[in-house]
Amino acid sequence: MKYDIFISYRRSDREVVAAVVRRLEERGVGVWYDADIEGGADWRDKIVEALTESDMLAIFFSEDCNNSRQLKKELAVADSLGKPVVPILIE
Repeated sequence: MKYDIFISYRRSDREVVAAVVRRLEERGVGVWYDADIEGGADWRDKIVEALTESDMLAIFFSEDCNNSRQLKKELAVADSLGKPVVPILIE
């Protein structure tokens, strides 16, 4: 499936991200974030697949985000795929 935006965030910011995702989807924007990972699925493969199928990576930055190893991995994948990265400061 094709997505307009892949969203990266920390679990502690989930409420804020979910509200933004709802508004984007109401406007017809295709968004992927980890709420779409089915139980038991290999989430690492799902993340790479979703990033590959997305036009861009949006990162919701907060204090917790700066220490995330997963964010660094997602940035590396996005960079290797030539995806634009948009930072969104939420804190």
